[in-house]
Amino acid sequence: MRLHYALNWRGPIYPNALWTFGIADETMDVYMFVEGERPTKNRRQWRYGDILYIGKVYYQDLNRRVRQHLSGPVGKWIDKNAEMPVVLKFAAIECMTTSRISETQVGEIENILISLEQPPANIMHTKTYTGRDIAIENAGHYEPLFKHYETQGDRIVRRN
Repeated sequence: MRLHYALNWRGPIYPNALWTFGIADETMDVYMFVEGERPTKNRRQWRYGDILYIGKVYYQDLNRRVRQHLSGPVGKWIDKNAEMPVVLKFAAIECMTTSRISETQVGEIENILISLEQPPANIMHTKTYTGRDIAIENAGHYEPLFKHYETQGDRIVRRN
């Protein structure tokens, strides 16, 4: 049975202002650090560069996890290599086929996104995905990701 997930992306937000979103202390989310900036002429549209890092939290404090990254090796890598300001995007996970979401499922979602997007600050570049049959639909402010990701046998496909 294929598991179908909806990811409702929020952001962009500068990482040090995450607390303004009023996120629960313990969440199940995926998140990404992305190069992004608002052009000066049209302040409503963002311009995005590379996805630098993709991560997950499972019943953890997202704000604390982001701070850990920014003060550790990921933050050092970003400071050294980012060519634009860095913003954070994060997504609540909803499973459309089961009522519960396990840590393994959250990890599979993260793994699929890392496998296809290959963010350079992720230490483990996962080249392949060998988990369950999954479909992911992104909603909200998911750019620069694709709208749909799905596994097809031993392949992962992305499409808008």
